[in-house]
Amino acid sequence: MTGFPRYVSSEMTEMTSVLGIEPVWTALDEDAKRYKGFIESWTVNVVDPKDGRSLWIRLNLLSSTNGFRKVCEAWVIASHRKATKEVSKIAMKQGFDLSQFKSNGTQVQVGSCELGPGFCKGSVLSKGRQIQWNLNWKTRQNAAFNFVPAPLGKLGLVSQQWGSPESDLEVQGSSSLDGEEVQWKTAHGSLSHRCGFQEWNSWVRCHSNSFTTEKGEPVDTVFEGFSGRIALPVGLPGPRIHSACLIYQGKRYEFNSIWESLRMRSQSTANRWNFEVERDDLRFRGEAIAENRDFAGITYEDTDGSLLYGSHSKLANLTLWIYRRGKLEQTLVSNGTASLEIVDRSRNPYVQFGF
Repeated sequence: MTGFPRYVSSEMTEMTSVLGIEPVWTALDEDAKRYKGFIESWTVNVVDPKDGRSLWIRLNLLSSTNGFRKVCEAWVIASHRKATKEVSKIAMKQGFDLSQFKSNGTQVQVGSCELGPGFCKGSVLSKGRQIQWNLNWKTRQNAAFNFVPAPLGKLGLVSQQWGSPESDLEVQGSSSLDGEEVQWKTAHGSLSHRCGFQEWNSWVRCHSNSFTTEKGEPVDTVFEGFSGRIALPVGLPGPRIHSACLIYQGKRYEFNSIWESLRMRSQSTANRWNFEVERDDLRFRGEAIAENRDFAGITYEDTDGSLLYGSHSKLANLTLWIYRRGKLEQTLVSNGTASLEIVDRSRNPYVQFGF
């Protein structure tokens, strides 16, 4: 199965715009009959630059192609960079029967976890440990971005749509791990939403809305970057799609047309992503990197039952070099405040997997 044509619907073709938080798949019987295999998820990422903490929350729906697996899940990764620079991290997941997924059109619920306009709250209990959170946020600026070039979605050439309806949030609230509470007062965050008939074959994604100059002066900049390989039948990797969005000096630069996707240069390893893109007189290149020991490993299940292995660092380093007419204009640094996820069909042996 290569994409949408087999199960095309008006709902799916409309996903070429940036997704909101309203579910495309409602988990009803008629959805299961219409779509067969389907996956949908909402992800909240929160980083506190001052405390060196991050919290990554994913609410997930999965209905396998053969119909045997129908679940909803809550995933969490909590990370903290200590004074020694060592990153402590924990990844947890709790699964529920699909009947535990609910939506009223403006918010979604998975078990005891709720996500709605401006808030997310809930808890995950796994192997005797518990993470709880109660977060609220407001939008700092409109930074919505669709990772997939619109024509590819309209033509049904990709099996999953992915976007960030909110890429620049100011977050407050609290969380706790095994009863030890943390307050979030100066945190930045983002919200993404994706859905489709199967996972990508592999992908790299990086986000940050917490930058400084090389001198440590705060800069109002937002970056979203994506590089994903389309999944072809029988597990074969397909062509790679690249996209990026940069909000810099009050202007928005989007690179997600088919032409720009073809021209964007991208190279990734198990713990690093290098990229470069240009338009007119502006060119920027970047490097996102994290130590293997700083990644949390999690396992994704595709709708056909195959597995993907994700290495996630929510306290990664990102450097952007901005060029204007060929001359370096500014260097921007997200030091330990960038989200970097590298997901592949093979497992990174140097990363410890939580689930």
